[in-house]
Amino acid sequence: MRQFFPASLLPVLLVLTGCALTENQPIPADITGSAMQGSVHGGQQPVSGSTVSLYAMGTSGYGSGATVLATTTTDANGNFNFTTGSYTCPFANTPVYLTAKGGNSGFTTNPNIMMAAGIGPCSGAAAVTLNLNEVTTAATAFALSHFFTTGFGTNSTDSFGGASAGNGVYNTGMVMANTYTIPSIVAIASGTALPSAGNVTRESAKLNTVANIIAACVNSSGGTAGQNNACGTLFQATTTPGLTSPTDTLQAAVAIALSPYQNVATLYNLASATPPFIGLSSQPNDFTIGISYTSTTLGLGINGSGYSGAGSNIDIDATGRVWFPTNTATAHGVADFDPTTSTFNGPYATALIHPQYVAVDTAGNIFGTDLASNLVAGVPTASPTATATSTHSLPTGSIVGPIAATATASVPNALIYASTTSGGSSALWVETNGNQGYAIPYTYAPTGIAAYYSNNPDGDFEAESATSGASTACLFEDPYSYAGANYGPGTVAATSGGACVSGGAAQLDETGNESVIVATTLNQLCDYNSQKCFTPATPVNLPVGVAVDGLSNIWLANSGNASVSTIFYQSGTNSPADYKVSSPIAYIHDTTFGNTLTKPYGIAIDRSGNVWVSNASCVGVGCAATSFTLSELIGAGAPTVTPLVSSILNTTNAARPTNVIEPHAQAQNPLVRHHQQ
Repeated sequence: MRQFFPASLLPVLLVLTGCALTENQPIPADITGSAMQGSVHGGQQPVSGSTVSLYAMGTSGYGSGATVLATTTTDANGNFNFTTGSYTCPFANTPVYLTAKGGNSGFTTNPNIMMAAGIGPCSGAAAVTLNLNEVTTAATAFALSHFFTTGFGTNSTDSFGGASAGNGVYNTGMVMANTYTIPSIVAIASGTALPSAGNVTRESAKLNTVANIIAACVNSSGGTAGQNNACGTLFQATTTPGLTSPTDTLQAAVAIALSPYQNVATLYNLASATPPFIGLSSQPNDFTIGISYTSTTLGLGINGSGYSGAGSNIDIDATGRVWFPTNTATAHGVADFDPTTSTFNGPYATALIHPQYVAVDTAGNIFGTDLASNLVAGVPTASPTATATSTHSLPTGSIVGPIAATATASVPNALIYASTTSGGSSALWVETNGNQGYAIPYTYAPTGIAAYYSNNPDGDFEAESATSGASTACLFEDPYSYAGANYGPGTVAATSGGACVSGGAAQLDETGNESVIVATTLNQLCDYNSQKCFTPATPVNLPVGVAVDGLSNIWLANSGNASVSTIFYQSGTNSPADYKVSSPIAYIHDTTFGNTLTKPYGIAIDRSGNVWVSNASCVGVGCAATSFTLSELIGAGAPTVTPLVSSILNTTNAARPTNVIEPHAQAQNPLVRHHQQ
């Protein structure tokens, strides 16, 4: 079953998509550019004398220098045009963007003006008339913030770039953000934020609010950080402590996207009393921008049978599709959401009756486990089918719970999954290369697994468990040797509070050298390496899902209050080790703040840095008991290698993708983990 949204909801720039993601196809090079026209506005005022430049995005790394393809100047009405042949596309699929620097919006010439619009592949850049303004600038800044030059105020040119492979093969996350994410929230042809419609809920008012904030500077004579004027206040409020202040409006918008919790009140109050765009009527909790997609057919029902406080998760494949379990009576199995088409697809592997956990393996299969039977089933992500192409059954009476994929160079494909039986016993099952290996018994049913690369040919893993009928969460460790001592399977990791952490069931994940478990009942965070727990300064609220982004920050899906939290990585703090005690920062998107989150459970970050969240409920039009909502926070996290197993195989967990072909690379060196010495 393939669900399509109405054509009217698809962004107007889908015509620009081109062949950016077809890595194995010949890509035309040195394409003569077609005529292109547009306008530049500050709010509703034309900006005259602005220098408009068409850039090819950088390819040598994150924030690398872009290449100017053509330059022109706006006339008295803010209009500009590039004639046919005035620019050449390096390749047909080269990602490009426009900037408009300086000019006069009706006051005096303002050197602090910098508008932007990401417009997709070069070969389609002239398909529509382009209107650069503060809304397109804000949308571009949020979608591409992690691909922006890091030298605020120190560079003569603002650049977007990403680590790319060359010869027309560009950074997947950068291409996805430029070609698909930006037009999902803004219509660049008109320079307006797209409204909520049909099954799509957009926080257009918040996007407009960010636009109104930078418009206060655009529609002025300019200034520098600290000066008592709109630009001075904007640049001061968007300065990250210890770093150089922004010097133009694009830099300021990117700074807001990277630190959406900083100086919210000051920035919100900077907008004019009569702003050019319809924004929020009251101050937001933060400036993260959400969008949610609701399916009226697919659904996520949470069932704790066999698992105390059972959770659910999601995984993202190498092409950016978000995979999730669906377990409604009429649509059960695994399904995906494709950001390139804004469609839900599935269900597949429909033999799964009540799946709650999924994982993509190294062969590109998506597997689900079944809380209603003893079945593990999967299908290829590239060509999924309703009938499972790979299945495995555990002993009769088993209930199969959390699953994780792992790999080594010698054993490139392994699955770890948890099971309980009707007799009350539980185990972690290890499957390598499609063959069941062995079971490791546990006293209690694990409700979270982190499986990672190691010298152990069956993969290395840890599991979190909750006792039956009690509120105690325990961290179990796989077999390993440390400091001359050998630890057997199912060892309970001690903490400062005793053998177990007082709390409830939770998920578990880890960065390159840290394990973190979340005890949901007490809303504590516990670190395996330091064996300590702490209550965050900003409370979390019944967190279930856990993910780690490409800068080692930990993300939590708070099922209790429609929010996500991030715990910032800060090496050497030791409370817990390497994480900032004053974290997390909570980004709230409930009915008061955007209405794009409802009951977060699963969480994952894609190659653009978008944070995806599955909800055990739904929002928006068509929301019903059997509906499912998938939420996206635009550019809120750091770009991350996907799927998770690729980061394991390539030893790049908690690291940003270095090029687009990373999922196909082979690991050369073992991952050094904190207990392997």
